[in-house]
Amino acid sequence: MTTDLAPGADRRGRAGAAPPPLVLDLPLLLGPFGPWLVQRLAGNGEVWLPRALLRWIEEGETELGDGGAALLAVGLGLRGEEDLSAALGLWRAAWPELAQEPRVFWLADAPDLSRPRKGLPAALLDRMDEFHQGLERVGGEGPPDPLLDAERDCLALAAALSRERPVLLSALLGGRTVPAAVDALERFGVASHRLEEGEQRRHLVEPLLDRLAAARVLGLVACGLVRIGFVELCLPQAPRPLPAARAWPAAPLDEPDELLLADNGPATEGRELWRDAVAIWDELR
Repeated sequence: MTTDLAPGADRRGRAGAAPPPLVLDLPLLLGPFGPWLVQRLAGNGEVWLPRALLRWIEEGETELGDGGAALLAVGLGLRGEEDLSAALGLWRAAWPELAQEPRVFWLADAPDLSRPRKGLPAALLDRMDEFHQGLERVGGEGPPDPLLDAERDCLALAAALSRERPVLLSALLGGRTVPAAVDALERFGVASHRLEEGEQRRHLVEPLLDRLAAARVLGLVACGLVRIGFVELCLPQAPRPLPAARAWPAAPLDEPDELLLADNGPATEGRELWRDAVAIWDELR
């Protein structure tokens, strides 16, 4: 399905506008340039990593369960589990330095394992869990699919960051015509619309290309060595109040932050958060 965006009444110029946070998906991160892309892109803006990557760096292929590594390798188009092990080995070698990059952030399984940007609400992790729970396969649960599970992590993270206006960068795997994240959205029953050529597309794409150019990674895209799609989630339910938050470990246990730990009412059903959601996407080129 294709669409063009209606022109807005006003637009901010690109000059002086803060670049949007970038959420990178697992097929892009586990590609041959994954750690290098993160290091370069973090030089001129925020980069957010999905928690599945953190689990796999910490636990290795055992985190995927019996047969999971082979399934993931097939899903990623790798030659076998050896390629997956090599990709994760590179991440483990690069991680001590990348984890110190001031613009690299992530939300993990618990607050003390997470590294959000300073100033973001503590309940962001809880909201991400709600978005994660709300992504259910159309037709019910099927056989194990670690790649789909990884995309669920990426989409939930991008959705939780909605107020920050993030852009999800997702790899187009070999032989595919849509990014992995868009393929996952279809399987989760979330509508997606590809941008048509036109003035509106130019205003969305050019700032992203400028950021890739400033990071000196645009050449990979220009040569076709990496195919990247961008996805923007439009979530009408995202402004709902955040759930009650878990305490961040930085706060003294005997002096909780009353604002961050406030009870905002019952938790929102995860699927409700995806009601009427749509995704806008296109390939960067």
